[in-house]
Amino acid sequence: MKEDLHGQLMHLLTIGSAKILIDQAACLLQAHTELVEHCFSLVNEAHSPVNWRAAWVLSVYFDAPEVEVSPYIHQVVSALTSKQKAGIRRAMLHILIPNVQYLGIHTGVVLESAYSILFDTSSSIAERGYSMHLLNLITQHVPDLREEYVLTLHMLSQQTEGSMRKLIHKILNNRNQLKYNQN
Repeated sequence: MKEDLHGQLMHLLTIGSAKILIDQAACLLQAHTELVEHCFSLVNEAHSPVNWRAAWVLSVYFDAPEVEVSPYIHQVVSALTSKQKAGIRRAMLHILIPNVQYLGIHTGVVLESAYSILFDTSSSIAERGYSMHLLNLITQHVPDLREEYVLTLHMLSQQTEGSMRKLIHKILNNRNQLKYNQN
């Protein structure tokens, strides 16, 4: 039975990257939660494109409101920090954004990874945007980091152009609005 489920998941991950296949794989995980650990092992051990497709499946799986990410936070953080593949990092950031409250002892490592992605000009706009969003949420919960983050955004806005600069200004404007509303 277990091998059959692993085979079904692998089949969905190898035949293509169409959204419907990713959704089917995420539904398979929902029906058989014992596959979640296997999916993380595929993220960490499989070759491209299976590893980033598995990361995408996890991202879709954890988007479901009834799915709890806290038991898997270590695996998410581990995949974020150990993988240099953009699709995997983006998927792990996507999982972490609505689950910042579960970071706990992993907060420092996630901060370091998010800042690294943010400053890496070879990272995609999506990765850098997710990193900014995650950093924004973390710094709202950790007041000691707020000023440094805002200064970092101001510095980056001077060094970037286009959509990245627009995103930075949007985050800064939202932070200013939040600060204004709190006073």
